[in-house]
Amino acid sequence: MNTRHSSSLQIRHGQWLDIPADIPWWERERAVHDARLDLAFESMDGAVAVLQSAVLLHGGTLKSSTDQAHVWVRWNRSRRRHPNGRLWDLPRPERRERLARRPVVNHAMALEESEILVLPHGAVTDLGRTTLDAARFLPPDEAFVA
Repeated sequence: MNTRHSSSLQIRHGQWLDIPADIPWWERERAVHDARLDLAFESMDGAVAVLQSAVLLHGGTLKSSTDQAHVWVRWNRSRRRHPNGRLWDLPRPERRERLARRPVVNHAMALEESEILVLPHGAVTDLGRTTLDAARFLPPDEAFVA
């Protein structure tokens, strides 16, 4: 008889992940992050893990756990009107809150081919670039831990 209970969590629109209900919250968030990152690698051609996702793939730790996947892809930003308004036209607190709800965050930054490593899990920024990005884009206390 199986005494473990599982719960389904939505990782992206139409995608669900079964996770045992009795695992610690940090393991649950890491499983959701990894599943979202795997989906990003599968669905986005040339996706590269950056920022918090790159830290985790390199074996580092974060001050606060995240279930969001952070990737960089070559893409042309569409200029069409979004029903909720453009993200960058919103006030900073509302913009941060809206970004925090996204399962996968696409980052627009200049990346050289020499700064990308291909690990068994997927493409990731190299350790030097990951360190610089953490120092530049993360809050100071989170960058220090990363």
